[in-house]
Amino acid sequence: MIIELFGPPGSGKTTLANQLAQLLCDRGHQVRIMRSYRQGKTIPHDPFGILLSLFRILAAIFTTCRILLVSSSRRKSLHLSVDLIRLIPPANWLWRIRLWRYILYLSDCWMGVPAAEIVIFDQGFVQAIGSLAMFHGSAGPAPMREALRISPPADIAIRIASSEQAVRENLLSRTRAETAVERLFDASVCVNMRTFGIFDTLSSELSALSLRRVDVNVDNIRGSDRAAETGFLEPLIVEIEEMLAGEAKASNLPASSRGAAGHLPTSPPAISQTGGI
Repeated sequence: MIIELFGPPGSGKTTLANQLAQLLCDRGHQVRIMRSYRQGKTIPHDPFGILLSLFRILAAIFTTCRILLVSSSRRKSLHLSVDLIRLIPPANWLWRIRLWRYILYLSDCWMGVPAAEIVIFDQGFVQAIGSLAMFHGSAGPAPMREALRISPPADIAIRIASSEQAVRENLLSRTRAETAVERLFDASVCVNMRTFGIFDTLSSELSALSLRRVDVNVDNIRGSDRAAETGFLEPLIVEIEEMLAGEAKASNLPASSRGAAGHLPTSPPAISQTGGI
């Protein structure tokens, strides 16, 4: 099962992914989180983040070469990434290359998920399409609809809703924590704030394509204690478990914590994290 989160940058996707994974783990499920971005550790004598940025560039080149040369899904991943970039091309060539690589890696990770495993993507294809539209500048509903149509759907797409004030504060806080080089290559707060309308359009298009979507307003649980958080997310957990039960019934396997290739796990329920895409 693939669970995908999407919403404006800074809305709390990674935070909710961790909360959701923990609740599923508490109920006996094995969960893996695919993180889109992992905060790098500060390197001594590198106050501006130059060495950290060079390391990330080299890592990106290595993973791209691995996918293109070794991955069994390289053909599908390459075609999909190129098709999405052609549909909604970012105006800036640097972002066109960065998002092409991101979608290539995302596609390779997505296609490698076993059907019996619960994997939460804090950013998936809906988010990638939103980013393409953001950097394109004037993408309409039609190309976004076609991009959603050709992209592999998640079993559940969770839209993260948050107030513009909360998102702006989170983005400003994130910017202050970045190094000078990271800020140079990141989208500005103003650019990121444009995505509210884009995700409204994508949500409507998901419904038009009859794709499963759930809305979660994280402002209702931000700062809450564990009990309130659990109660708020309980309906979503129940829906996920009902889907797991349906899949288990279809494959004649127990609904909880099935391992890869349909085998029951020998280890206790746990959360593993992979990042960043």
